[in-house]
Amino acid sequence: MADVLKKVPVREQDPKVRATNFNEVCLGYNEEEAVEEAKRCLNCKNARCIEGCPVNIKINEFIAQVKERDFAGAYQTISRSSALPAVCGRVCPQESQCEGKCVRGIKGEGVGIGRLERYVADWHREHATEKPAMPESNGHKVAIVGAGPSGLTAAGDVDFSKFDPITVAFYNWSYVDTSTCEIYDSYITSAVWDVFNTDVQSMLNGELTPEQVAQNAQAAYEANY
Repeated sequence: MADVLKKVPVREQDPKVRATNFNEVCLGYNEEEAVEEAKRCLNCKNARCIEGCPVNIKINEFIAQVKERDFAGAYQTISRSSALPAVCGRVCPQESQCEGKCVRGIKGEGVGIGRLERYVADWHREHATEKPAMPESNGHKVAIVGAGPSGLTAAGDVDFSKFDPITVAFYNWSYVDTSTCEIYDSYITSAVWDVFNTDVQSMLNGELTPEQVAQNAQAAYEANY
């Protein structure tokens, strides 16, 4: 039986293999590893981990779903609070946020919340076939200028708030800049297109300047970000 005081180890590329490619170093959990790690969660009634999460994901709820192998349900739980779980599961400083608040960490290692979030997001990427259910539109239109983390998050949140299809304007955009961290491009790209799997519209690599994009957004939409 695994030591419940320690996280389930995560697989990584062998250094000799890593030196020959630009793929992700961390390979993440497989299904059995994710379920085993989820079982370490105490499902606290007053979950301190949620307090440590900047977007207040219902962490104990999605981990309980992972424990039951309800990965689709776990993704929906995360998505109620976060538009980019595949990204956040990889780069968020969980050790000083959610995992830093985990009660398990008092006498051992906190639950690997980030690893589980990543697993759920990657599972969704590989298995999801349906678009999420959208609320009925309220007839108002919003424009989001820019496709950084805040722009994509705003696009996802506004779209689920009954607004008409919003436009996200990408100026000279080529997927997402991953130059500062070791993240495999396809996962970032997938996370971006998860937003556009709803009713969000996009303008890709237009020839307008950022100022012209902003002016057009102000002229054509009731609000812009």
